[in-house]
Amino acid sequence: KEGLKFKIIFVGDGKNNEEYKKMIKNYKLEKHIIFLGKKENPYPYFKVADCILLSSDYEGYPVVFTEAMVLNKPIITTNVSGSDNIKGKYGFVIEKNTEQLYEKMKEFILNGYEIKKQFNPEEYNKEIKEKLAKGKVNNNFSFLRTPIFPVSKKITLPYGSFTKKKKKKALSGI
Repeated sequence: KEGLKFKIIFVGDGKNNEEYKKMIKNYKLEKHIIFLGKKENPYPYFKVADCILLSSDYEGYPVVFTEAMVLNKPIITTNVSGSDNIKGKYGFVIEKNTEQLYEKMKEFILNGYEIKKQFNPEEYNKEIKEKLAKGKVNNNFSFLRTPIFPVSKKITLPYGSFTKKKKKKALSGI
């Protein structure tokens, strides 16, 4: 309706995928929203994304946060465990409703989001090691944040990434 140019790519599967696919067809959004299913290597999709979207109702500490931060990609996430580290630093934190999701996606499409301080994996791991050594657990997390270790090639993630139309060429082969 508003003439926004975007593409959403969902990597992974969820219990409501078929219902969502029908909704997309009913609203004639097939050119804008793509479901890829599980992928052994989601990182090519991170590479072409302008922003990473996590719209979960519940999560432990989402690994997708760390992956997006390492790759310097802004994040739009629902208010799940660990999202307090995202707000104002690496992206937007929203309540779990479609209106806020739409508004933040629109804001990102129109204005982007600048990450002011690039993520430093060494500092991140050092902070975790110090907390473990002191026996302190941050009350904002269900678990301690995920340390950054080499990632298995078999990883699949339940997230969506969306790109501005300028990435159309990069996505045309998907």
